[in-house]
Amino acid sequence: MIVYLSSTLDDLRPERAAVKEVLAGEAVVKESYGASEQDLVGSLREEVALCDLYIGILALRYGFIPPRERQSVTHIEYDAAKAKGIPRFVFLKDPAAISFTQTDSAGHKPLDSIEQFRALVSSGDPEEPRPAVFKTPDELKVAVQKAVSDYRSRRSGTRSLMTGGRVHGWEIKYNFSIGGVPGSDDALIEAFRSCARADSRMRAFEVSPSIDSYLQALDDEARRSRFVLLLVTPRSLSRIADAPAGVSAAIALVRDRRAARLGVLAVGLGAGALAASPLAAIGDVIESTDDEWAGPGAEAAIGRLRRWCRERVPERQAGGQVGIPYLTLALSQAEAEQLRDAAGPIFAKFGDAATTRRSGFSRLSQGLANVGLKWPEAFYGVRREDWRPFGANNPTIEEFVDKSIRKVNAAPVGSRERRLLGEFRLVPHRYRFDEYLNDAAGSRDNLRRVCDAGCLVLVDEFALLHPDLRPAIDALLASNNAAVVSLSACDPLPIPLRDLLGDVSYLRVGNLLARFQQAEDVRCELALNCIERLQRWLRLVLPEVMATLAEAQGSPELVSRVDELLGPGAP
Repeated sequence: MIVYLSSTLDDLRPERAAVKEVLAGEAVVKESYGASEQDLVGSLREEVALCDLYIGILALRYGFIPPRERQSVTHIEYDAAKAKGIPRFVFLKDPAAISFTQTDSAGHKPLDSIEQFRALVSSGDPEEPRPAVFKTPDELKVAVQKAVSDYRSRRSGTRSLMTGGRVHGWEIKYNFSIGGVPGSDDALIEAFRSCARADSRMRAFEVSPSIDSYLQALDDEARRSRFVLLLVTPRSLSRIADAPAGVSAAIALVRDRRAARLGVLAVGLGAGALAASPLAAIGDVIESTDDEWAGPGAEAAIGRLRRWCRERVPERQAGGQVGIPYLTLALSQAEAEQLRDAAGPIFAKFGDAATTRRSGFSRLSQGLANVGLKWPEAFYGVRREDWRPFGANNPTIEEFVDKSIRKVNAAPVGSRERRLLGEFRLVPHRYRFDEYLNDAAGSRDNLRRVCDAGCLVLVDEFALLHPDLRPAIDALLASNNAAVVSLSACDPLPIPLRDLLGDVSYLRVGNLLARFQQAEDVRCELALNCIERLQRWLRLVLPEVMATLAEAQGSPELVSRVDELLGPGAP
C-alpha cells in the first residue's frame, strides 16, 4: 500500500514522524514537497495519483505557494487526491495546541488561507472527508491507526453475514481443496475445477511457491477447508524445491493452525520422490497418475480421493462452521524470567519511559504477591499459549478459549448467541505471536491482515512491560476490528483505574485506550482480573468476532444490553 503524507513541514515534524511510525513496515510513505523543490511541483499531481491513500495533516500554516499557483503545495496535493478519487483521511491539529510561533501569524501572514482550507475539509460536504481533531502526536497516532485499519478492512471486506447474506470469508465450506502450481500443472488444475463444478464440497485453487504471498494463499484455503491437498507433479516439484524456506515455513505455520489438515496429491510421482522436498514434512501422501485424471476416469479418481480424505478428516455434518482466529500476546517462561532477573538492563531499553515501566512492573508483581501468587513460575510455559493468566491449577489461555467456544456453540435457540450465529458453529484457529516477531514467508504481514479482519486477541499485561515485545504488540493492536482483552490476576487491581487509563499507562498501546474510553467498544476490555469476568466477556464477544469477520457490526441493541442478554446464569 502506498500512502501520500501531506502537510506543511517545519511546524509538523513530530506529527509526520508519528504517522510514519504507525505505517512503518506496512506502507510506502510518499512525502510532501518542500519549498526548495519548486522544480518538482509540476509532477506533484502524478505522484499523488500513484498512491492508494492520502493522509493530510493541517495546523495553522498554509504553506508554500509555488510560482504561478494560487494554492499552497499542501492544498494542491489535497485537490489532486480528491480529483483522482483517492481515499482521503484528514487530521486537524487543535488550535489550542499550536504555539503562536508555529502559525502564519508569526510570519506576518494572514490566517485567512489556512482557515479557509480547514473550513473546507470540515464543511460536512459529502465530497469532503470527515476530519479527526488531535492535540498531540500520540493522539494522532491512535487516529491514524484506526483510520488505516478501517480502510484496509473495507478494501478487503466480504459480504455481511449479519445483513442477510450467508457468505462468510471464514466459513469452512469445503471437505477438501486441491492447490496446484500455475504454469506447471494447469491441465490438472482445470480438471479439478471441472470436478468441483459438479461438487460444491470441493475446490481447486492456484498457489505458486515463487510469490511472496504463498503463506497467505495457503492460509486462506486452510481456513475454508477441512483438508488441503497440495498437488505435486514432476513439472512442479522443481519449482517447489527452488523455494524450500518459504514453502517449509508456510506449511509449518498452517499445520500449527488447528484448522485444515494438510496432505499431498502426488501425480506421476512416488512418495519417495518427495524426500528432499519441503512437502516431505506433511506426511499424508496419496499417489496418482496422469491417466486417472483424463476424461471420464476423473470422476472415479475424485471418488478415491474423497474416501482417502474422509478416512483422515470427517466430512461436515449438518450446520455450518466458521473459523475464529485467536492470538495470544503473552510472555514465554524465558522472557518472564528475563524480566524478573534482569530488570535494570531490560527496562533501560524503554529510554525516558524506563522509570514508569519499572514502576508498573513492580506494582503488578507486588499485586500478585499480595494475593499469594508466585510470579512467573505459576503462570508460564515454553509456549506463549501455555500462559495461565490466573496462576497454577487454573486453565491455560487456550483452554479458556476452547471452553468458551464450546459454550457458545451449545447456546439454545432464542439466545443472543444463537441469534447472532444462526446455524453456524465456531471453530478455533490458532495464530501465534512469534509469526510477527520472527517473520517467515510473509507471516508478519499475514498476521497483521488477520488482526485487521477481526481476530480475538488475549493480552498478558506483563508482556506490555517487555521492551522487546511492546513495539510488536503496539502494531498488532492498531486494528479497530480485533476483539482485545488484557488480563492480570491482581484482585483488587494494584494500580488505580485512573492511572491505568492515564497518559503514561502501560496499557496505552495500539488504540486500546481510545477504544475503551472514547468509543466504549465492548470488544475491547482492559484489566480483567478474575476467571468469571473473562468467561463472561468471551461469551459476549465471540459471536461479535464472527460478525466482525463477516464485515458486520452486529445489532447495536444486542451488543449494548450485555447483562440482560447474557442471562442470570452467565457465565
